[in-house]
Amino acid sequence: MREEQKVDYGSIQIHKKVLADIVLSVIHETDGVTLAPQSLFSNLLKVLGRRIYSGIVVSIDKDNDVCIEVRICVRYGVNIPDVSRHLQDTIRDSVEKTTDINLKDVHINIQGIEGGA
Repeated sequence: MREEQKVDYGSIQIHKKVLADIVLSVIHETDGVTLAPQSLFSNLLKVLGRRIYSGIVVSIDKDNDVCIEVRICVRYGVNIPDVSRHLQDTIRDSVEKTTDINLKDVHINIQGIEGGA
């Protein structure tokens, strides 16, 4: 069990969008994987200056457990089970190292196959 650290300076709150930004950077660094195409609503919010990633869903349940679902497209020829496990491990490691938040689940949802390059 991890020892809780208390600091008298105040509290730290990490927004869901920060976790989504970390996940997006992992996806960009993974070869053969892209975030699923954004919806029309997401594109409209982007024009208005708000960032929203329709392919990344960060949810927190009543027990404060954090789950992440990622909707991706993979390049033709990529081994889907291997890249999915790699993404799960890398996302979990990146979020835990960056924010010290232990993720309950990391779900990978393959939305499509893109043509080879």
